[in-house]
Amino acid sequence: MGRELSETKLALMRAGEQMFAAYGIDGARVNDILRAADQANDSAINYHFGSRWGLVLAIVEWHVADMEQRREPPSGSLRDLVAGVVVPSASTLLTQEGRYFLRLANQLIDRSSLPIQDVPPFLTGTILLDQLSALQAAMTHLPEPVRAERLHHFIVFQVCAVAIRAQRIDAGEADLLAHHDEYVADLVAVLTAVLEAGHQ
Repeated sequence: MGRELSETKLALMRAGEQMFAAYGIDGARVNDILRAADQANDSAINYHFGSRWGLVLAIVEWHVADMEQRREPPSGSLRDLVAGVVVPSASTLLTQEGRYFLRLANQLIDRSSLPIQDVPPFLTGTILLDQLSALQAAMTHLPEPVRAERLHHFIVFQVCAVAIRAQRIDAGEADLLAHHDEYVADLVAVLTAVLEAGHQ
């Protein structure tokens, strides 16, 4: 999806990410999304996105593309590779729209039935995919089949962790949490340790 969007599509995406975060992908009501987007046409979502799921994918594609602007090609140590994935993702915690997206992304991880070797279309050709591939290749201490599973654990852990923090911030608990930079540094350390761990 291109970065240029009509005001209507952008309004629907902003309303959609808010409602999906609050009520779930299946639980959010179309009427609430339309009302929040100030749209009177009952078929606006189908017209612009084809379906509710099309709206979800458009939101994901938009945020993935936004984070791509802050990503750099993978290089350095395993810790550097982990930071390359985590830092741009965690930066979305700093905006309300980003936190809505993180809570939505966690739902997608939870309901995904794709084999771990399959690449979602919105990741094709991205720096993020290059970063994840580099992480898998860097785990030379693990057998090849285990590397893919370990990377899958890494993705699930990271997405879930930042989504929980996003939910806590939105619930008014920000003062109880570590400072953002401290949190990100600790998350990088923990995820690096996950990838470095041996295999029995």
